[in-house]
Amino acid sequence: MRDNKHRNRLALTYLSIIMVLSIGFSFGFYHEASHAANASFERQTVQLRSNLYFTTPSRLDLIRQEGKERFNDEVIKRLVLLNLSMLVGGGLLSIYLAKKSLEPLEEALEKQSRFTADAAHELRTPLTAMKTETEIALRAKKLSVESAKETLTSNLEELDKLQSLTDSLLKLAKTNGEKKTEFKDVKVTEVIKEAAAKVAPLAKNRQIDFELPPESKITVRGDYIQLKEVLVILLDNAVKYGQDGTTVTVSALKNDDSVVVKVTDQGIGISKKDLPHIFERFYRADQSRTKVRTEGYGLGLSVAEATVKTHGGSIKATSQLGQGTTFTVSLPRK
Repeated sequence: MRDNKHRNRLALTYLSIIMVLSIGFSFGFYHEASHAANASFERQTVQLRSNLYFTTPSRLDLIRQEGKERFNDEVIKRLVLLNLSMLVGGGLLSIYLAKKSLEPLEEALEKQSRFTADAAHELRTPLTAMKTETEIALRAKKLSVESAKETLTSNLEELDKLQSLTDSLLKLAKTNGEKKTEFKDVKVTEVIKEAAAKVAPLAKNRQIDFELPPESKITVRGDYIQLKEVLVILLDNAVKYGQDGTTVTVSALKNDDSVVVKVTDQGIGISKKDLPHIFERFYRADQSRTKVRTEGYGLGLSVAEATVKTHGGSIKATSQLGQGTTFTVSLPRK
């Protein structure tokens, strides 16, 4: 109801502008047409007076006045029809323009509202767990040191989750406000190598190997730390959702005006239903359909996408259930 109110108000504004222009044009046209018609009738009167001796001047003036009035009436009638057409057509056009103008704003507001609700939910979950555990511990008549340590350890885990969430949110905010003017030449294979080293302990626990591209001089313009974070996110996802004992393959190819980096795992894959939404904030695929359960808030890929876009590039994913997923990052070379 509120959206319709704003839409109607904007449509009325557009229609008012159209009608003001139309009516202003009509007045100007009427004035010029009337002036031209009057001049034409004056010339005709002079000619008639010169050639028709049996017609009195008063009779000629009357004929001229009647002709001018008929002309003015016809012009006014046509201009009224024109403005009525403009009113109907402009009204329809205004509604269409208002709808198109508000769609991006409505979408942005909807995303902001959904993001706020999701963030509040994710923040509430660990806080509720900490509060419940603390209340239970305080109600115990005889709280042993061991029980107190268990409660504190559990609370510390929840605090770590909160810190991870706030760090991700800060990365999103920082990435959205990042300026491209500070970008420098970054060696792609060096970024991939450092990112793989950071994820290596997790991969070792899953007996997953990394197949990295050979050393090369391929470079892109960007922020070294941010690009490494993108690769860390993609490799971390590849390990988390990969099958034990498999290989994660990373490739880097140079095109005419861009560099394409691909990260391919041999994991559980992503369903067609989930694939269009994986870059949305707080979105996580339905884990009840798989045997894999991972910790996280669904912000990693959102951070990666925001960073890649800041660098003027693009990121996409292709996947098949049970066979694996490939993330493709395309970055401009300049």
